[in-house]
Amino acid sequence: MSEAALQTLADAQLALIAALDAGDADEVGIATAAVDAALTGVRAVGGWRDRRDLIEQLELILKRSEAGRIRALYHRERARRDLSAVAMLRRPVAVAGYGPTGRFRLDTF
Repeated sequence: MSEAALQTLADAQLALIAALDAGDADEVGIATAAVDAALTGVRAVGGWRDRRDLIEQLELILKRSEAGRIRALYHRERARRDLSAVAMLRRPVAVAGYGPTGRFRLDTF
């Protein structure tokens, strides 16, 4: 596996985490596309199982992926709360949430 491909993925992940921390939706989209492109580059190269240094780098990348996932969950929950608070201002009472299909919806009561 190419160390350059792994470094590109690591850099793309850091950019995604920074965009998530900043809360900039446009930058999150750009960084997500960069991570996807970097993953494609990593998948195209093989032979990492016999190199301990690459395995360690992959483990770090996996930890960063988890950090990004946690940030994304945080932002999703924050957006849900904000939308719910705005929906409560409406009459009749409306509750924002995600339906069984995973799509966002506004239920009125």
